[in-house]
Amino acid sequence: MANYGMNMANFGIMEGRLTRDVNIFNNKDGSKKVLVNLAVQDNFKSGENKDYNSQFPQLEHFLNKDSKLKIYDKIKKGDLVEVRYSVRTPHYKKDDGTTEYQLKLAIEDIRVKAYAQANREANAAADAAAKAPEEELPFAEG
Repeated sequence: MANYGMNMANFGIMEGRLTRDVNIFNNKDGSKKVLVNLAVQDNFKSGENKDYNSQFPQLEHFLNKDSKLKIYDKIKKGDLVEVRYSVRTPHYKKDDGTTEYQLKLAIEDIRVKAYAQANREANAAADAAAKAPEEELPFAEG
């Protein structure tokens, strides 16, 4: 497996469908925080009915002010994506002096596996509009 420049001791891959459109937050310094919510199916059956259950992780990506949105402005609810991530534990001191640790799943790479039908049609229409000339120009007769 290629390591994609990631720490192989703190690395995971998940594949799932977006449960909502991507949330993009603009920070005061021009950087952006991107939140992605997935539904990831378990690989085992459980419960009384022996059904496959799903997990619903939220992942985040921090983009510097000069970074592009990558594919975040193209993916929508229902799209199937593969996410390569690392685990982060930001922390802060509470008023009582104890340290509070949070668990964050930081996106290192994201790839579209399949667009949902509605998003596939919207992306195709946007691509066609971008390639179309603004107006037909008549040929000059000479």
